[in-house]
Amino acid sequence: MSRVELPPVATDGPMKGMKLNFFRLIQNSKATEAFFGESKKIQALMTLTAAEREAIAMLVSEYNGCDYCLSAHAGLGKQAGLDAEALAAARKGESSDPKMQTLLTYTRLLLEKKGHVSDQDLEDLKAAGYGEAEIIEIPLMIGIMTYNNMMNLSTALDNDLPAAPGR
Repeated sequence: MSRVELPPVATDGPMKGMKLNFFRLIQNSKATEAFFGESKKIQALMTLTAAEREAIAMLVSEYNGCDYCLSAHAGLGKQAGLDAEALAAARKGESSDPKMQTLLTYTRLLLEKKGHVSDQDLEDLKAAGYGEAEIIEIPLMIGIMTYNNMMNLSTALDNDLPAAPGR
């Protein structure tokens, strides 16, 4: 059971008509509503593809243990073209696509090393075809996901979405 009150479905504002627990939860804070809206706009500006962003979201959510975000991003990942097998693999930091595998390996290294990656780690990412923009967008995506994960975990948000593939 959620540790904070979930407001009813909004009848106006940016969360109007949103019924999922996540959207109800963020109505508790105008700042959080704004962060969520802006984070969606920011992701749309990224050079990382939607599939790459969702693969990162799956890995970060697994790393942080957030079942809610795993469920949400499994759905978004499907919309971005990832099938159930790719989504389950991304949770483990794996991919059958070599470029995506390099991205997930680098993302895991950022998490495990708390950002202190080596020159070789960066060179491997660049050799796979990622450039300067992606190098700084990957930590941004990790940050967005970590905030959402921590918000959901700390409030014990009830998962009202289908379970994500894998585990």
